[in-house]
Amino acid sequence: MSGPPSTLITSCDALKEKIDNPKNKFSIAYFGPEDNSLFTEAHIPYAKTEDKIIFLHADLACQNKFGLSGDAKIVFFRYFE
Repeated sequence: MSGPPSTLITSCDALKEKIDNPKNKFSIAYFGPEDNSLFTEAHIPYAKTEDKIIFLHADLACQNKFGLSGDAKIVFFRYFE
C-alpha cells in the first residue's frame, strides 16, 4: 500500500463523486474531525490493513449530502451498477 491510508476530501461534491464512481465499488467514509478517537483508533488502523476498499474522510458537514446527521461516524458505501 502506498500513500496515506485515508484521503481527505475537502469538498462535499467531490466526496459524492468519489463514492458514486463505478471504479470505487466499496468505500468507507469517516465524517468528523481528525482528532476524534473514532478516526485515530478505528478508521485509520482499518484503512492501513485493507487495500480493496477506498478510505475517505471529510468534515462532519458533508454528511448532510448523504442524509446523515449527528456526531462523527464511519459509513460503508457500496456502488451498485
